[in-house]
Amino acid sequence: MASMKTTVDVPDQLVARAKRAGKSGPSLSAVTEDRLSRVLDTPAPRSRHRLSDLSAGNPDSTDPLEKYSWRDLRAMIYGHPGTP
Repeated sequence: MASMKTTVDVPDQLVARAKRAGKSGPSLSAVTEDRLSRVLDTPAPRSRHRLSDLSAGNPDSTDPLEKYSWRDLRAMIYGHPGTP
């Protein structure tokens, strides 16, 4: 497998711990590769957040803006001459 060198900012204390552990365990490169692979191979959790229904008006009634074109609506919003 090909590899690529890269630079990563890691807090000094964490690097010091990794160097101490590396004397008796895996190298910093091996740990980084292993953890990065685990993170990327783990599916992202599905979001459980749902937006509140903040609908206004009666959903069964007709849309009062339906009779207007986009041009008419834009004129009403921005107050251009010829507003319906």
